[in-house]
Order: sequence, then C-alpha cells, then structure tokens
Amino acid sequence: MVKQRIFFSTALILFSILSGLPTPALGKGRIEILPMITIEQVYDDNLFLDKNNQQSDFITTASPGISIKGTTGNSSVDIVYSPTFVKYNEFKENDTVRHNAAIQLKQQLGTYLGLTLNDTYFKTEESIEPEGLSQIQTVRRTRKAYQRNAAGIAMDYQFGANDSLSIGYDHEYLKNDDPALDDFTGEGPRGLISYWFNPHNGMELSYGFRQNTYTRDDGSPPSDDFDAHEASARYNYRFDPNTLFNIKYGLATRDFTTGTSENYRVHTGSAGINHSFSPITSVSFDAGYYKQVNDRTHDQVGLFFNALLNHRVQNGDFSLGGKSGWDEGFLDATRRGFTRYWETTAGFNYNIQDDLSTATFLSYRKNRSEISGLEDDTMTGRIGLRKNFLRWYSINLDYTHRIRNSDVLTDEYADNRITMSVSASRPYNWNY
Repeated sequence: MVKQRIFFSTALILFSILSGLPTPALGKGRIEILPMITIEQVYDDNLFLDKNNQQSDFITTASPGISIKGTTGNSSVDIVYSPTFVKYNEFKENDTVRHNAAIQLKQQLGTYLGLTLNDTYFKTEESIEPEGLSQIQTVRRTRKAYQRNAAGIAMDYQFGANDSLSIGYDHEYLKNDDPALDDFTGEGPRGLISYWFNPHNGMELSYGFRQNTYTRDDGSPPSDDFDAHEASARYNYRFDPNTLFNIKYGLATRDFTTGTSENYRVHTGSAGINHSFSPITSVSFDAGYYKQVNDRTHDQVGLFFNALLNHRVQNGDFSLGGKSGWDEGFLDATRRGFTRYWETTAGFNYNIQDDLSTATFLSYRKNRSEISGLEDDTMTGRIGLRKNFLRWYSINLDYTHRIRNSDVLTDEYADNRITMSVSASRPYNWNY
C-alpha cells in the first residue's frame, strides 16, 4: 500500500504539472527514452554478515528499466524506474523484487523564479544499503526487505548574477518489514539565501526544521521522537576566480518529544578554502571545532575537518579525501545517537582503451558512540572492470571486500562479493 501511494502521488504530481505547462513552440522540445536491462550474477560468501556463521550463496538478478527525459523551453522532467527480479540459489525464501525509482521535475515560472520537485524511492533486501547512503552504518542481520523514500519541493529565486533565495520542504521515510526494527518518518521546511555584496565578499544564511517520528510493529518501545533545528551563517571571500575562502558558524538543536532521551545543542565553527590549481587539479579543506551542550550530562567537545583532492590524468582521474566530525545515525535501522567519526576515501578511474575501463575505490571509517563509548571500524575495497561492445552493450566484473571490527562482537564480519553483469541500453530521441 505504501508503494502504491508513492507511485500514485508521483503520477498525480507529474500529471498536474505537465498539464499546466505551456505548449512549446515547434523545435523547442526534446524527448529521450532509454530502455535498458541488466542481467547480474553475484556470489556472496557471507550473506547475513555473521562472523561466526558464514553462509554463502549465488544470487541471480534481472533488472529491466527505463529512463525518460523531456525538456521544453521552460521545463524539464527526468524519470527513471527499474525493478529487479531476484533469485537466490540456496536461500530461496529471500527471492523478491527490488524497486528503484526517481523523478525530478523542473518548471521555470518566470525569468528569475523556478520550481523543482524530486522524489527517490527504493526497496531492497540487501544487508548493505545502496551506494549514496554512506552515512548509514547499521549492520542488517536478515534479508527482510526495507524501503526508503525521499521527496522534496523547492522554489528558487535568482535576484542577482550570484544571488539566490531557495525555500523548500522535504519528506523522508524508512519502512522495515522486520517488525523488530524502527520505522522512521521525517519532514520539515528549509531555506537558504546566498548574496554577494561585491565580486569578493558574499554570505550565506540557512535554516531547516525537521520533525522526526519513530514507530515499531512488534509492540516494543521505538526510539524517541524529536524535533531538529539547523541554522548556519557563512561568510565567503573570493580572492580570485580560482580561490574561495569561508568562515562558518552553525547551530543544531535536538528536542526530544517522547521518551527519556536528553536534549542537546551542537555549536560548530569552521574556516575553509577551495582552490583550483588548474583545470585538472582542485583541492578543498575546512576545519573547525564543535561543542555539544547537553541538558543533563557533561558536554562533549571536539575538532572536525573535511579535505578533498581531485585530479585528472590522461585517460582517467583520481580523488583522495578525509574527514572527521560528528553525526547521529537517525536514518539507520538501529539509531546510533551522537557519534564521533573519522573517515578516509580514495578512488581511481582509468580508461585502458576507448571501450575498456577500470575503477578502484578504498574507504575506511571509524565510529565512536559518545553515549556508550563503543567503537567500530569498517574497511571497504572495490575494483571493477567494464568492457563496452557493439555500441549498446557492456559487461562488468566487480570484486568488493568489506570487513568490520567492533566492540559489539555480534556486529563484526568479513564479506567478499563477486559480481558479473551484462547490460544493454539504447537511447531514442525526438525533437518537436
């Protein structure tokens, strides 16, 4: 029912907006339809991420899909949907259908005013959550399905060459088939204003509010509900087109409306710089200090930083990053609360030939709970090889190794995953 409501709501929004758009003049519109399909074979040597009882299996998937992109003189739509039919060789009770969908609608309401709507949805039984959710640290021990949806609407007003005002509203939820895990809903408004006084001096002000609610289907108490406020002020100084310096202050508050969790506030102050050495090399670095002020217990203080190097080489590129700071894991299947973390990543992509490429990724992350004092660290390595052939086809071979060490022994695991896939896609374009 939840999934049906999502698709119905999305379709209704799409119809309402497109039905109200002015018809473009001949030659002003373009449609691209991209049908695609991927057949994948996976071998996983630790399906349930259990250190002491490793279970392996072969998983076969078929993922047909379609991408639709449409543009006119003042609007655009981008839709992607792909179901994945999943068959397990041994653990057949986990056979399922995954879903992955996204939609983005943009409408220019005037010369300087625009509207954007977006929605992303997925449903899966995978123990490790999909790419792009690196903040999710939970170890899932079963293959019971779960689904996430994130939707937003924003109005953007451009009132200068580099000056803008954005006001939006976001809604997000997590639904677990496992009744022993929390379901989550979060929603609220946000706003951002960016203004440059002159070519060198600018500022940004932002504010967001989110109401977060937890429920659980097994009758046991869920995590405590809370209201979250986020506000920040940032001063920017542009030395030249290649160098930008900034100073930032932020305030985050957490006010729990149920249960016994302690309210707290987090003050942050930082300074940073972005610099492009050349069209192929750029760096960014910022560092600062945070202080968590608790209502009852002693305060927590610490340093944080975020550094990133990007460099393009002939036929490839690489990146190297590192960061530390605090997060809370409110979107995890099992909420972590206030957490101190350290993380480093490295990636390298290289085109061996015009139709043959490789990609390598390494990461390390360490978490320490400021509530329990427990620590864990996760190391991930991935290497992949892609071969394109006959214009519309590709074959991929991928190996991933992941290992976690933890003070909670049942959270420890090592996992190896080998994936081979064959994909086909062909675009069809129309101008009108």
